[in-house]
Formats: sequence, C-alpha cells, structure tokens
Amino acid sequence: MESILNCNTASIPEDNPDIGHFIDAELQNCLEAQTLTLGDPTLIARIRDVLLQGAQGMFLWVALQITSLCASRTDEDIQEALENLPRDLPETFSRTLQRSRKSEDDDLQKRVLGFIITARRPLTTGELREALAFVPGDANWNPGRLINSMYAALACCGCLITVDEEESTIRLIHHSAKTYLTSGSMAPVPIPAASSAMAHAVVTYLNYGVFDKQVSTTTVTPPVSGVA
Repeated sequence: MESILNCNTASIPEDNPDIGHFIDAELQNCLEAQTLTLGDPTLIARIRDVLLQGAQGMFLWVALQITSLCASRTDEDIQEALENLPRDLPETFSRTLQRSRKSEDDDLQKRVLGFIITARRPLTTGELREALAFVPGDANWNPGRLINSMYAALACCGCLITVDEEESTIRLIHHSAKTYLTSGSMAPVPIPAASSAMAHAVVTYLNYGVFDKQVSTTTVTPPVSGVA
C-alpha cells in the first residue's frame, strides 16, 4: 500500500493565494446550503486555518475534506476530523473508499469503479446499471437483476466519482483518482482484472438471446485450399 500512497499527483504551488479564497467560498456555500452545520459558529475559523495549512496548493484536497467534514454530526466530530486529516490525495482516496464501503458493497464498489475506469467513454447511469446486472456466461437477460437506485449504489464509491446531471454520465472526480486506483501491486482496482470484467460483460451482452445472432464459442476450421 505504501507504493500507492506515494504516487505522484499534480498540485498547484503551495503559496497560491487563490486557495484561501477557494476555502472561504466553499465553506460559505456549505453554510448557506446547510450541508455544513456548526453548533459553535466560531469553529469555522479553525476549519479554515486547518484546511489552509494542509492544502499544499491542492484545490481537490480541500474540496474533498470539506465534503467529509459536512458528514460530521457534532462539533466534536469536526474537531476530531481536523486533528486527523489525510496528508495528501492518495490517503484521502483511500479513506473515502473505506468510509463509503460496507462489507456487502466491496464487490459492487470494485465493479463500479472497474467499469468506469475501463470504458472507452463515460458511461451513462443507465449503461452502468445494465452492466452491473450482467452475470458472466449467463446468456439469459434478467431485468430483475437491475439495481433499483443507481444513486444509492454509486454511494459505495463516495466522492471519488461524479455524475453529470445533464448528460447522466459518470466520471472519476480527477485523473489522480485513477492513478491511485490502478497503480501499484496492491491497487484497489487493477487494470487487468477490470479489463477482464469489462470483456466478460461485453461478451455476455452480445450473447443475449434478444439478438438474432450470438457470438459463437465454437472454433471453425477453415476449408483446405482446393477442396470443394
């Protein structure tokens, strides 16, 4: 895991003056939307200071920490979170996956992220919903396997993915998230495994009985030249 946590991520210079303005704006938006609630209003100053000290010029890091703080129920929870903020993006991604994943969601989380990473273009929520319903090798389409609430299912990936509301497409939140997920010997979503799962899903889809023709698994020997 150490090799994953040390992966390089692009960052903005630590002395970037815009980071402070960004923190102020994001915190203000969260307070106004009441996604961040404080029992002690003066706590906002400490939140700002801690985020500014730990940002290292990374806007994404700040945004993800604020999202995490918004999930805190009490001022004490917020104080404890501020004392133990992740140091960088890889550690943030790791905590996000652990926090968002329930024991029964481990396989779902890997499948969702695997399909998103290996797709040639951003998948729509409908396409991913169907892909998750495939059972490799089962050529019988069963609509009963379709996930009823995709947004509830996507919650297993936390804030590592984002949904474009206009196009209903799903993407990773940042290229550094893909680097974290696929790099190293202990990558959470190894590319070979994810690519294999995608290939099995495609072959299964092409073999469904709803098509006039199915992909043949039989090897056809070509005719010998000159033989009628």
